[in-house]
Amino acid sequence: EAATLNLDMFVQVFQEFEGALRELRENNKLDGESLLALIPYLETSFARVQQVSHIVERLRKFHIATEVAEVGKITELSADSHSPLAETRVFIDQATQLAERIAESHGKQVHLEADLAAFSRCDELHRRFLRDIIIQCIRNAIVHGIETPTLRQAAGKAARGLLSIRLSMDEAGKGILECRDDGQGIDVETIRETLIQSGRYNVETLKHCSQQEIIGEIFNSGISTAEEVDQDAGQGVGLSVVKQRVRDLAGVLRLRSRPQKFTAFSVHFKA
Repeated sequence: EAATLNLDMFVQVFQEFEGALRELRENNKLDGESLLALIPYLETSFARVQQVSHIVERLRKFHIATEVAEVGKITELSADSHSPLAETRVFIDQATQLAERIAESHGKQVHLEADLAAFSRCDELHRRFLRDIIIQCIRNAIVHGIETPTLRQAAGKAARGLLSIRLSMDEAGKGILECRDDGQGIDVETIRETLIQSGRYNVETLKHCSQQEIIGEIFNSGISTAEEVDQDAGQGVGLSVVKQRVRDLAGVLRLRSRPQKFTAFSVHFKA
């Protein structure tokens, strides 16, 4: 969320915090000292949240004072400014900016198509869960799926990758969220190697796992096929968040992928 809102003052400390948590996950022997090491990250996070809260409150009071001076009364905000429809427009703008920022930082090009008109038919809690899923799918698609312009053109694709996000709702309140990219698809062998390197599995064990079982491991916390850790990938958190949010929705997650063609995540839920 901090990255989506371009709150750089939070992004760095949160990234470092995630790195510390990742080290704890990989540590087979934990003690009180290990947990105490997390406190500085929490203190810094809370201090910055408080700092921003104070700034926002001061701006709010200044805004009210200005309105009183100019109009003679406090102008009420339009109800439409807080409507689900307005919230959806703002979120689409933020998601587009996030996609462009991630693509640029990874030397890629991407066009985001978002059809989220049905967002307004979901309650506030469902919208929050769906936003989390969408943010993580955008990160995953651009970092892991969509190739660089050079690789795409060599494969006969347009230099700019396409990422589409669509939410549909039927009359019975059943919803489907699909996040699809036209990238390189999921490489099962890369996941297999990642699982072996993580120490969670050995070669012999994975020989008896189906492709579906191996792919399913990418939804577990701590598993990432990213070559390096940055604010968008590498901590092994993203798809585990998707998995948890689908559970929060009491929904079903489906994954389809074809090598060098596409990857599509779809979430089926009842609003």
